[in-house]
Amino acid sequence: KALGGDYTFDKLIFDGRKFIPLPSLHQVLALRLVAGFSSSNLIDLDLDGEKFKLGGNYSADNLTNTDVNTFSLRGYKPATLEGNNLLLTSLEYRFPLANIEHGLKLDPFSIFLERLSGTFFVDIGNAWESVGKSINITNEEDEIHSIWQNFKSSIGVELKADFNYKYDSPFTLRLGAAKALSDPKGYDIYITLGSSF
Repeated sequence: KALGGDYTFDKLIFDGRKFIPLPSLHQVLALRLVAGFSSSNLIDLDLDGEKFKLGGNYSADNLTNTDVNTFSLRGYKPATLEGNNLLLTSLEYRFPLANIEHGLKLDPFSIFLERLSGTFFVDIGNAWESVGKSINITNEEDEIHSIWQNFKSSIGVELKADFNYKYDSPFTLRLGAAKALSDPKGYDIYITLGSSF
């Protein structure tokens, strides 16, 4: 409100990433943990746009371009889960397939395909509302049990192609297939720009 806003709320996000090289050449185990908390008055203020949304396939190449509201849970539709709390973890096994290093002439563009790599992944996450007076949960144990029951998980595979446009503008194209292991179960095939994280 000091800067002329109409609403006051708090939002905290932790986004941790760890890349562990494996003994085999150029293979990596990639881990990501995201935890988020927003003050529960988001619900009272009807600020749905500020809630965390979980589901879909988005890129989070680096922390500077990470959306602070929308997070991937591959295999599920965008915003399958939403709330003022968020917990998400991803585990990826990344491995090289081929170093192509070949130019593609697509007039008037010149694109250079550098390499192909693969990924096997597991995603687990949940977004939920803080228990307020309007929710009928009798005690803290019931609340925790309810939160853990609603976690969603998925597995899948991705093919990643690393390109370079005019030799100085790199970009990544991902083709993926994911299977949702929790309700609503289903499959998702997608193509997107950028790395998962």
